[in-house]
Amino acid sequence: MPTFTKEQIKEIADQLDCGFRAFYHKQNGELVFVPNMDKHYDIDKTARKEEFAKLRKKTAFQEIKAMESRDSFIVMEDFAEQVNDISLQQKLFNALNRKHPFR
Repeated sequence: MPTFTKEQIKEIADQLDCGFRAFYHKQNGELVFVPNMDKHYDIDKTARKEEFAKLRKKTAFQEIKAMESRDSFIVMEDFAEQVNDISLQQKLFNALNRKHPFR
């Protein structure tokens, strides 16, 4: 897997959060984003014609998968456990223990 810059990681995370699928080219590291058709079934694919065309060479690109919500929760829980400020840590755990913690 290639090494990504902080800016690329932020772009990947932003695109995944917006319901896109993220791919990188295995040789040159190029990033390609296309709508996740499971979430955006009514989107016009012609607007992203170039990106979809690049992905036809499936062996050249590797998909970067978004974390499942359970995995995201575990990451947030682990982070909260490492916070040294007890007051902040309690607020984080309270938020995580509420209904719909991702809101």
